[in-house]
Amino acid sequence: MMPSKDGGFIATIQQGFQGIFGHLATSKEEVLKKRGPMSAVEYEAVPGDDLDQRVQFFARQIPEHLGEWLKIYRKARGEYEVSGEVVRMAWQSTVGPPTPEMPEGKILREVFVFAESETNSDVPAEPLHLYLRHSANVAYDLHFGSAMMKVPEQNRLSFAEEIGTLLKDSDADSKYKV
Repeated sequence: MMPSKDGGFIATIQQGFQGIFGHLATSKEEVLKKRGPMSAVEYEAVPGDDLDQRVQFFARQIPEHLGEWLKIYRKARGEYEVSGEVVRMAWQSTVGPPTPEMPEGKILREVFVFAESETNSDVPAEPLHLYLRHSANVAYDLHFGSAMMKVPEQNRLSFAEEIGTLLKDSDADSKYKV
């Protein structure tokens, strides 16, 4: 097996997946796992995993300047680490709107992302293509930062000590009262 310039491998069937890792890999999945997190623009799916094929498809749809900052790592079937956040992905079916050809609607299959939240177990699922785009934007912003992100934390304004009237406890005139 020889590494190629695009990060993939060239191998013969007789040799299997052997090469830069110093042992005989049993599958391409093992080779990809050894590579670790990959940027979205170069993400390579595990053969035979239709969900992972969708991840590759949508990851490569992200503009290159954003996608290079988004790191994706397939931990196991349906379990991924996207820019350090562990998420689950699964196919879900929905019924599309009715059409003259299909008056009862067409069944649509789409991959949804479920984030594991420590504070809230009811975090809603998000379609894969939107999740990857949002994650890429966040990764890009975290790397390059906005003007506010460039101000050191100790120099930022904070109003944590401020005591005020909660909206639920207020009336229309409470904002004028001191």
